[in-house]
Amino acid sequence: MSPENQAIDLGKIIELSEIMLESARHKEWDALTHVENERKRLLSAFFSQPISLQKGEISDGIRSILSKDREIMRLAVTKRDDLRGALQKVK
Repeated sequence: MSPENQAIDLGKIIELSEIMLESARHKEWDALTHVENERKRLLSAFFSQPISLQKGEISDGIRSILSKDREIMRLAVTKRDDLRGALQKVK
């Protein structure tokens, strides 16, 4: 695949990561899961072939994705803890 097409695909993956983060911020967990499945498919396809992008470009993209994923995880842990607290009140 050409570097231009890989750059487009990486951009789509980053965009999906941003959509996932926005979904988490708005507590739209079902939407997040749906987008995550699409992103997972694109990531698998992206990394299943030789990478022809510049190292800096790919590393910047990966850093962006990981940063968004860390924030999503932080929000998910907060939600989990909230649910755990609510469940404890029911018991």
